[in-house]
Amino acid sequence: MSEYVRYIGIASSVQAKVDWVLSLLERNHGASIAEGRLSIGYDSASNIQLSERFYLDLAAGIYDHHHHMSNGSFIQLPDGSPDYLSSIFYLVNCIQEYGSTDLDKYGRFKYEDSLQKKWGIITENKVWEYIQLFCDKHSITYSKRPVNACCLSHDIDFIYRGWKREGLKAVQQGSLGKATEIVTSRFVGKPIFANIAEIAEMEASAGYASTFYWIASQQKGDGGIDNADYSMTDPLVQQMMTTAEAAGCEHGMHKAAASSSFRAEMEQFTRPISTNRYHYLRFALPHAWAELDAAGIAVDCSLGFAEHFGYRNSYGLPFRPFDLEQNTTRDVLIVPLHIMDTTLTDYMNIPKEEVADTMLDWVAAVKDHTLIGVLWHNTNLSRKVSAEMWTAYESLLTYMKANGFASKMPTELLAP
Repeated sequence: MSEYVRYIGIASSVQAKVDWVLSLLERNHGASIAEGRLSIGYDSASNIQLSERFYLDLAAGIYDHHHHMSNGSFIQLPDGSPDYLSSIFYLVNCIQEYGSTDLDKYGRFKYEDSLQKKWGIITENKVWEYIQLFCDKHSITYSKRPVNACCLSHDIDFIYRGWKREGLKAVQQGSLGKATEIVTSRFVGKPIFANIAEIAEMEASAGYASTFYWIASQQKGDGGIDNADYSMTDPLVQQMMTTAEAAGCEHGMHKAAASSSFRAEMEQFTRPISTNRYHYLRFALPHAWAELDAAGIAVDCSLGFAEHFGYRNSYGLPFRPFDLEQNTTRDVLIVPLHIMDTTLTDYMNIPKEEVADTMLDWVAAVKDHTLIGVLWHNTNLSRKVSAEMWTAYESLLTYMKANGFASKMPTELLAP
């Protein structure tokens, strides 16, 4: 990228960060940087001015958004105007999360502490807004072709143990027949959450396929988190995986919230695994980027807040994160997660009958500039115990099909 840009008084370490942003604009948005004849420096004599203070503070290990974005969701230049390139770099790479110690009970960076919460922008693709403003200001051509695509997925947290919870719930609701059916299914026939075939069939009828993420550890997790109630060698699990593959679906690892390593868990799979999502979305940055690369994971689909749907990094497309310590780009491709079923019901307390409308209103607003990452647990796709959530997911597929959404698999996104 540097061959198209003239840097004025900018250290090579900072040039690498700016090159990363310009490459993102080229790769994801078709920006013609070579046409720009750009000069970039710290003073207003350059075509593009950067905030020197921002890069000095980064080098000093200052990452907190309260410091960097105290007057809005952008990095400021000395005159108070936005530094779009630096803002994009900071937001996309989730730098606000680096070194955070005020974590929730599961060890996660809290939405409550985020700049997205502070500035009320969790549902806004601010990076796309800044890309347009930057390119228009500097007469750089770029693509506005609608994305209209989704990345569908399902985390398989458990298959067997749900019968107790759901059976009790049915009794409390006065549905004894339903309770009997749920309890019976645990001991006779197929467990109610061994429903992979039904999920794959529903998606295939709409012309879609998805990724199923499996937990390869049954040990009790950190912070009291339950991991799998099944083994990867369980014949029922193997049968369901084969059924999903026949429908065009893929499988990934749902990294357990436990001390076991990526390698140890990957060895439990009978199939090659190249994609991951952290169980409970429990990971810490920037350690996770390095951990994923070291394990040889090609794609990670964990980047979303559990507490609210929308953009954890204020961006709607896949990217390869920049490593501040190594001052280079990581190999792993990050595919953001935007909608999770339990976010809507368990964290935001949206009534189940309102989930579909809430979700579809947002999807309609952002579909032109976002590869919409969706996670719907298998436990919310059993018509026996959660008909409303089955219907909500079905409504999403119907909407996407009617609006010409393409279905993208994580591994497909690795193509140049």
